[in-house]
Amino acid sequence: LLEEIKNQHDKSFKNRPDFTQDELRATYSRYGPTVTKALQRVQALGLEAKEADTVAVLRKTCGEILMLGGEDEAAIEQFQAAIELFKTFTETDCTSLITSSETMVKIGLNRIAARAKAKKPAKNKREPARGSEVPRFTDVTPGEGA
Repeated sequence: LLEEIKNQHDKSFKNRPDFTQDELRATYSRYGPTVTKALQRVQALGLEAKEADTVAVLRKTCGEILMLGGEDEAAIEQFQAAIELFKTFTETDCTSLITSSETMVKIGLNRIAARAKAKKPAKNKREPARGSEVPRFTDVTPGEGA
């Protein structure tokens, strides 16, 4: 179901090259509760131990949907869990899945850092009191201030 949600919206956005980040976020953010329920169900059923390959792909898909919805912290958590599962596979080469998940983690961390930086108030440079301004070199005439 989650893969179908992602694919359906991917198709619609590919046909509209003028979409905005806000539209993308609004479209995918509504699936956060569905993703959360799917992950809770996986945990409740103990599927990670029984079907690690399926759960790894599910976690990666959940990470993608969460990130597209602007939930970067939750997305990073899913990508990291997927990476750990992918690394345990010996019969299948998961290098590209690991690499793409690691890239998404970096993107998420960069977005979180950018938001944190944007939230910090600008340093308030104090204006010097009137009459206490330091003269510029060009303001001093020869022989003054010696």
